[in-house]
Amino acid sequence: METPYFLVALPQLNDPAFARTVVLVTHHGDEGANGLVINVPLVNEEDSQTQMVAEVKDTDGETLSEYEEFLFEGGPVNEETLFAIHDIEALADGDTPITNEVFLASNPDAFHRLLESEDFKNRRRFFVGCATWEAGQLDSELRTGAWFTVPFKKEYLFKKIEEDTDQKKWQDDLWVQILREGGGDPFTMMGQGPVDSGYN
Repeated sequence: METPYFLVALPQLNDPAFARTVVLVTHHGDEGANGLVINVPLVNEEDSQTQMVAEVKDTDGETLSEYEEFLFEGGPVNEETLFAIHDIEALADGDTPITNEVFLASNPDAFHRLLESEDFKNRRRFFVGCATWEAGQLDSELRTGAWFTVPFKKEYLFKKIEEDTDQKKWQDDLWVQILREGGGDPFTMMGQGPVDSGYN
């Protein structure tokens, strides 16, 4: 399947890790698929805001810089790994192009460049963890009705979020918006029976 595209969890998806999520699928081929959940902000210990402290470290583990930055839960795989998505071509040296204007970064040098660019704060997003599927797994889940596919639109990647945002409402609003963008209606789909993802 041609990427990128959005993978939207249908209401009957019976998996806490993916309930009401939207995944940006960055690769989907014969060997499997991978992507990042884009609508689940991480919250601090007090559960009061969606902003965390981001540290950029060098290869020896020394902290290079520290920033307050919104972080998102990219998925249940590689939960210690940080990823970034941005559309800043001037800072995309060595990054993986998702489209001709959106890039995926996964190395400390790239994070440092992006975090230092305050002028581009609304054009970048950071994720902890990712989502992956083995060969044929996602195709099977699509056939069983766990997911809905929606064409990619860049503006959904950087939907505005504020420090005092209600995390759950923000997540649900973006989920509904993208589902409807693809012609789906979450309310008419509610009556279908539960479906498990391949992660269970």
